[in-house]
Amino acid sequence: MTANRSRGVPRQVSARVLSLVAEHPGRRAAELSAVCGSVLLRAWLPTALLDLRDTCSVRVDERGAYWPTTP
Repeated sequence: MTANRSRGVPRQVSARVLSLVAEHPGRRAAELSAVCGSVLLRAWLPTALLDLRDTCSVRVDERGAYWPTTP
């Protein structure tokens, strides 16, 4: 796996987390973790979400829900 960005998140993990946010918009991190289905993905989820926020691929609203920034 190729690492991505400063936190070392593998590109495949980052892409899968972005896909998860797109499939379940408006969910909070705990809700996304519950539906992700992969132990590996669940372990990387908090770090990947931070990276995606830093790169403006997802945004977080006032209640902590994640939304994709692109349709």
